[in-house]
Amino acid sequence: MNEAIKPYQSQGLMGERDIHRRPFEVCSIPLFDPQDTLHEKIVRVARDAREKMLKWKSKIEGNAAQAREAARQIVRPEINQLDELVRELLKGQALASKSSRSASPSNPGLFGSG
Repeated sequence: MNEAIKPYQSQGLMGERDIHRRPFEVCSIPLFDPQDTLHEKIVRVARDAREKMLKWKSKIEGNAAQAREAARQIVRPEINQLDELVRELLKGQALASKSSRSASPSNPGLFGSG
């Protein structure tokens, strides 16, 4: 996802910025389907990561950047699993064209309405 949105992000002094909506504007992310086993796997791994972080969060020290890095290291196995599952989910999905960032039939937008 990160690699897919890079060309669409604005640049700041410290690199790419404005990630908040780019994945939804650029990638054709399917709506959640509780009947889809791949969607359920993603949910399960994300829940596992959250549970792990809840156990560790009071022990993380340092400034914001250090805390983010520590958190990433704690849930690294889950992040790796999520990366693979999302790659599988998006396999074959076309990116929205740069000139067509609004919702379209091939990219229905966040809530599936065009």
